[in-house]
Amino acid sequence: MLWCNSIRYLGVYKTSSAVFTCSFSNSKKTTFRAFNALFGRLGRATSPDVIVQLFKAKCLPALYYGSEACPVNKTVTKSLQYVIKSCFSKIFQTRSDDVIAECMNMFNCLPVADAISRRKNFFLSQFSQSNNFLCYLCGLAAF
Repeated sequence: MLWCNSIRYLGVYKTSSAVFTCSFSNSKKTTFRAFNALFGRLGRATSPDVIVQLFKAKCLPALYYGSEACPVNKTVTKSLQYVIKSCFSKIFQTRSDDVIAECMNMFNCLPVADAISRRKNFFLSQFSQSNNFLCYLCGLAAF
């Protein structure tokens, strides 16, 4: 019998631990893979506006997938933020944190903590509006 440290369920990797935790390493790899494919095709021939919009539409959903249902601590938030910062760094050819933060602000790309918070609130509001009584109670208990 093989023992493993994580299991994939509905695309989210649950890790073995004393408390409920999830692994986002696969989400980060998928996001980098999608961004590199996108940037490799478009490169410098396309304006940064188009690349950022495609990044937000195609890559960020892969990064945030399952974050609503998983506990996200400060370390995970920082590692997910690094993925976004490195992609913006490549798009705008800069390593300056101030420039990257301003570009993210200009293109309305939320910081990871805010984006996950919004996604969790929407997820829980859907539970509280559910016709299923058990889901309704879980949604109310979360607020």
